[in-house]
Amino acid sequence: MIKNIVGIFKRDIRTIIKNKAARMIVIGICIMPCLYTLVNVKAIWNPYSSAKLSDISIAVVNKDQGTVSQNKNVNMGNDIVGNLRKNHNLGWKIVDSQEADQGMMDGKYYAMIEIPEDFSSDLTSITTDNPRKAQILYKADTKVSPMGTKITESAVKNLVDSIKTNFIYTVNKTIFSSLNVIGDNAAKNKSQIIDLKDSIITLSDNMDLVTTVLGSVSDGSNNLALLLTQLKPVISASSNVDIASQADSSNDALVKSVQSSLENSFDNIQVNLKNAKADTYRLQALVTNLNSLTGDANSSNINSTADKINYQIYMLNSEINPAIDFLQTVNKFAHNSSISALLNSLNDVKDLLNTEKNNVNNLQKELNNTNEVSSSIKDSISENTQNVSSKLIDSTNQYINEVRGQLNPIANDLINLSNTSSDILKTAKDMNKQGSKSIDTLIDGTRLAASSSGKLENQLLKFKDSISKTSDKLKLINNDDIVKIITVFQNNPDLMGNFISKPFNIKEENIYTVPNFGSAFAPTYMTLSIWVGCTMLGSMLKTTVAKFKGSENLTLREKYFGKMLLFVSLSIIQSLVIVFTTKFILHTYTENFFLMIMFGIVSSLAFSTIVYSLVSLFGNPGKAMAVILVVVQLAGSGATYPIQLDPLIFRILQPLLPFTYSISGFRESIGGPLISTVVMDFSVLLLMFVIAVLAGLFLKKPLYGMTSKLHDKFIESGIGEE
Repeated sequence: MIKNIVGIFKRDIRTIIKNKAARMIVIGICIMPCLYTLVNVKAIWNPYSSAKLSDISIAVVNKDQGTVSQNKNVNMGNDIVGNLRKNHNLGWKIVDSQEADQGMMDGKYYAMIEIPEDFSSDLTSITTDNPRKAQILYKADTKVSPMGTKITESAVKNLVDSIKTNFIYTVNKTIFSSLNVIGDNAAKNKSQIIDLKDSIITLSDNMDLVTTVLGSVSDGSNNLALLLTQLKPVISASSNVDIASQADSSNDALVKSVQSSLENSFDNIQVNLKNAKADTYRLQALVTNLNSLTGDANSSNINSTADKINYQIYMLNSEINPAIDFLQTVNKFAHNSSISALLNSLNDVKDLLNTEKNNVNNLQKELNNTNEVSSSIKDSISENTQNVSSKLIDSTNQYINEVRGQLNPIANDLINLSNTSSDILKTAKDMNKQGSKSIDTLIDGTRLAASSSGKLENQLLKFKDSISKTSDKLKLINNDDIVKIITVFQNNPDLMGNFISKPFNIKEENIYTVPNFGSAFAPTYMTLSIWVGCTMLGSMLKTTVAKFKGSENLTLREKYFGKMLLFVSLSIIQSLVIVFTTKFILHTYTENFFLMIMFGIVSSLAFSTIVYSLVSLFGNPGKAMAVILVVVQLAGSGATYPIQLDPLIFRILQPLLPFTYSISGFRESIGGPLISTVVMDFSVLLLMFVIAVLAGLFLKKPLYGMTSKLHDKFIESGIGEE
């Protein structure tokens, strides 16, 4: 069997060598398929180069009338035209509307761009109360060339993107020019801005305390105003009294006035203690804030908070000391145990405040020297603050519940002592030197303080939720972020305008580098050329064995394989010609030329056996099937467009088509091989070769009788060729 198969092949080779006509035709069949690749790849070698695209004519009509924006003449249409004159990527033709319309009708221009009259005014309307979107009219002649339309569409999109970029650049440059001034002012007041942020947060965290204090201030101010109002006639009366001459007189009215003033003073002590109690809450809030500040970045905030604590200590002393002095004076004469106990308690508070002040001063010294604060100092300050609060609350309750009730009888006793009365009147005399006008002013001031604190308390309660929300957001902002924002405001307007209009650059990196479009498209045309070559062999050469001496003894399978050897051999020659001409005539980029040769050979093995089997089994219908297959494979193998863009039927068929693996193999040899893909493509093509051989082996005999009769009948009809 093998001998007969080889004998058929040798006879065909001898015939080709000896017969000039056969030799010329076979040589032509072996060479012609490569022309398909050479011509088509050369035609699309680099279609998107500037030299080629400059022949794509696009008409540009500028009707923009311009506008005046911010006292400047603006004509964006002229700017666009000026840029297009410098752009040689496409054939931009600046013409009037009449010529553009006529050129579009005649096919002279692939597309037309019209800039309308109100383009500049619409574009700059962003600075007005009625902003409008500007429009550019684009017309395309889709009849001339669908690819030309795609190119012009891309060009118009690039043009629009360029306009957007320039517009955004100009707008943001203007904005940041204004923000520079704001940024400079913000930089000068950076610490105040940060303090304001911290103050809002502190206010929100201590809102209940603040409103309580304001309520106390309002009540205290009202009481003080009442006290001053009652004291005013006493002071005025005392100015007309000669203390030395009247010391022994029994001026009952004056005594009653003095007694009333003393009672008001007793009430005022209670107000002072309540205010001091409220101030301790404020002190506690500051200490809590101090404990939350850590790290080098907060050193300035720690110092600032420490200063506020010292001021609060000063305020507490100014409220406690007058009460201590007054009660000590009273107790010189009364020797009351309750007053003595209260004085001891208040003096303890005073000592605690002095200790607190020393601790805070030590904290600041340590911070300035080492830039750190020990936790022991913070703990001491916190503990001391709690003791101050506790002691002051006890003192206030002690005064209200015990001392206050005992002061009125003491006042009566004091009035009966002339020396004491004289001292009291002297005090009143000295006080009156400030004048009744000052008293009136003080009364008005305390009433205003009461009114203002009440209103402020109401406003804080009204906006409590808003302040809380603002505080929550501010807590998320680091002081460093504020500094960064100020820095952004101070940035160069040109730099920021450019950055916002083009926030990033694209860095292109190709994994598998193919330098030109022709090389990238060569695998498709090489595969197509090999199949076309096989189809030419099937059309030009017979698949049946010519009669010769002994041919009647050959079996159908021997004839089938004998002729197959000729078809496969000639197909391999065609593939090698295609591969070598693509490489050395077109100079197609190739990463692995040996791999390209091997894929040419294995593709020819698979394609030639498939085409030969179709023609051998079915005759002329088999030739038609080979043509249909090339059409289906070209559309369904992902040869020109990604397979994902094809209809579902082609995506289903793609893994079954020989073109899929041949094109993939050639792409691997050109762009750079991936071993797994190369092995897969080789394996599938060899498998298809084996399947085609087996199909012919087993189907040749069963189908021979049917196809022979069909072929003979077709020839007898007179419309078919043998």
